[in-house]
Amino acid sequence: MPLVETAFQVVDAFTDKAFAGNPAAVMILEKFPADDILFKISREFNLSETAFIVPKYEGSTHEFHLRWFTPTAEVPLCGHATLASSHVLFTQMTEKQRQSGPLRFHTLSGELSVEFKTAAPEKLSTRNEMSLPELVMTPDLSIDRNVLCDAFGITENQILFVGSCHWGVLVEIDASTTPLHAIKPNFKAIASVNASAILLATQCGTDLHGEYDFISRMFAPNLGVNEDPVCGSAHSVLAHYYANKLKKSEFKAFQASARGGEIHVVYDAVAGRVRIAGDAVTVSKGVIYM
Repeated sequence: MPLVETAFQVVDAFTDKAFAGNPAAVMILEKFPADDILFKISREFNLSETAFIVPKYEGSTHEFHLRWFTPTAEVPLCGHATLASSHVLFTQMTEKQRQSGPLRFHTLSGELSVEFKTAAPEKLSTRNEMSLPELVMTPDLSIDRNVLCDAFGITENQILFVGSCHWGVLVEIDASTTPLHAIKPNFKAIASVNASAILLATQCGTDLHGEYDFISRMFAPNLGVNEDPVCGSAHSVLAHYYANKLKKSEFKAFQASARGGEIHVVYDAVAGRVRIAGDAVTVSKGVIYM
């Protein structure tokens, strides 16, 4: 049987400059192949996430099925790969098509919508805004604080909150003595926590990034991703948490990984939704032989 060429793009999300933000591979398919093929492709790219898009119906321009895979697991929600997917689709459209309505993605987390905002063709970048469901953390006393201290090189007095939900674990710390960007994580200790991901966050004013409302880092070694450079879905957690803590609904946030990324977040408590705006830029294109 002859091999079929299938196009892909690698897109850096939450940045308008290549080699920053969070990279995701994106492929548009006619239909989903078997899961083992999707895993093989994801492992070949070896990025934190690979997004696979299939039109919801023949000829569809704005409605799609969307799935996300790390090298070791299919995940129920991924913000940066959704932003990357919308970037790929919007750059293939005419201006009239971009303005005709949002993209609608059918996913394991329900329907997600993404609106086109602006384009910078000279940079190969677009700016888009996606709507994600809020993720609500509840306090969790079962998580061993000593393990968290070992995982992040902090003291128990620095831990302000520990909560969990199906997405993972949120740990808020006082970073006045240990800035978030300087933390050297112990991935073995992080992986010992029974959670898909651990989100480390701090309210600004206790860190060096005073222009932001909060900053964070996200770790998911149990999903095959030691540190996710810029995680969109994490901000569905942080929006709800800091809306209640800071009594506001609009935030400027930063993820303090080595690559780094800036995220604009708006929380709608009535709808239970989080709007996340960010840039994305094409870094490479090619084909995979399947």
